[in-house]
Amino acid sequence: MNFFVTGDGSVKANVNLKFVTPAGSHGANFAADGQSLRQSLSIAREVFSRVERGKIDFVLIGLAPDVLFQGGTVDENLDALTEYLKLCAQVNTKAVCVILPVAPNVRDRCRQMFVTTLREILTALKDLFAFELVDLFDLPLPKNYFTDENLNSDGVRAVDSILTFELYERKVLPFADFRCMSYEYFFELSRCLPPKIFHAQMDKIFRTTVAELKRKDRIKVAFVTDHAATWCGDKLYNMFANNPRFEPTIFLC
Repeated sequence: MNFFVTGDGSVKANVNLKFVTPAGSHGANFAADGQSLRQSLSIAREVFSRVERGKIDFVLIGLAPDVLFQGGTVDENLDALTEYLKLCAQVNTKAVCVILPVAPNVRDRCRQMFVTTLREILTALKDLFAFELVDLFDLPLPKNYFTDENLNSDGVRAVDSILTFELYERKVLPFADFRCMSYEYFFELSRCLPPKIFHAQMDKIFRTTVAELKRKDRIKVAFVTDHAATWCGDKLYNMFANNPRFEPTIFLC
């Protein structure tokens, strides 16, 4: 494996490994219901003691909004988080702290009671340790993405897609692999990202793909049709077929 995940059980639902896997990453999810920062630190120490130094590229540290107020005192939890980030720095592993979203009906209360403090602490810690912060707390998810205060399957897919997008944006995962993500992923991303940002990313993908194709000596082109009687692409097909640089194929589905 080259990454792992720790945190509360909600993190376990919010990390869909199939979205990360196409990038060549192979992770282990150690998140569990009610997992405290001290437990997460203990897991990280165990993993790093068993895996060769330099083999783990990054760690996702899922942070519920009230994480500093659960499973011990604030000082104890802050010490655990600090030790966790220090440990990642010592073994040359990128730490990615993820603040998770909550249901709209509790968002304001969580922000006032917990999130402001958590953000201030993480900002201060960034001056000491080189880690990434993915703050999804204010992700504008609609009410129907939650069941009571928990994300439902639609909400989980949305958070999955945005989190993975952020990993590519921050170069935790290589952008070259972003083009290999599935249609399912890009469809979900189109529903979550602001249109301007989504179209900018798709334009970047198209431009890099075209640049890569231009460097190839021979390019495969596929035409897909669902019925022979509806085929009307002879002229275009022949344009490719008559050029030795292209290798066209027709798929009848």
